[in-house]
Order: sequence, then structure tokens, then C-alpha cells
Amino acid sequence: MSCVPFDHPNYVGWLGMHGNYGANVLTDECDLVIAIGMRFDDRVTGDLTKFIKKAKVVHIEIDPAEIDKNVKANAPVVGDAKEILTAL
Repeated sequence: MSCVPFDHPNYVGWLGMHGNYGANVLTDECDLVIAIGMRFDDRVTGDLTKFIKKAKVVHIEIDPAEIDKNVKANAPVVGDAKEILTAL
């Protein structure tokens, strides 16, 4: 939350069962997901057999136990998000 201002034209809202319809549809249609510090829990993914099937996943996470836990990362990156994003 708060990495994109709510009034930004590209802000689509929260993802998952408590999120916005638009965010879920756009996520399912995208070809790349860059997930920074997120768990991909069942409240976000819903049915894992149908979640982001078209997308490659870059998962940036400080906790290595969360990488590939529910969603397979095509590019797993373990470390502090601030340091990783600065390096990129």
C-alpha cells in the first residue's frame, strides 16, 4: 500500500478477494507480475490453478520461505526491497 497514490491514473486498487474487480482482471491478463514484499496468500490468489497463468513472475522478498510458496517465481530475488530496487 501507498507505493502508488490512490489518485494516480494507473492505480487500480487492491488485489484479491477483498480487492477491486479491475485489479483482479488486469492481473489475470498481464504478462509480467513484479511482486515486491508480498505473500501470494489465498486471499490474493484464490484458485491457484487459475491465478496469473499468462504471466511471468518476478518475486522480490526478504523472507526466502515466501518465494515459490504458493506461486512459482520465474525470477526469485531474496533480499531487502529497498536495496534491490536501488540496485535495479
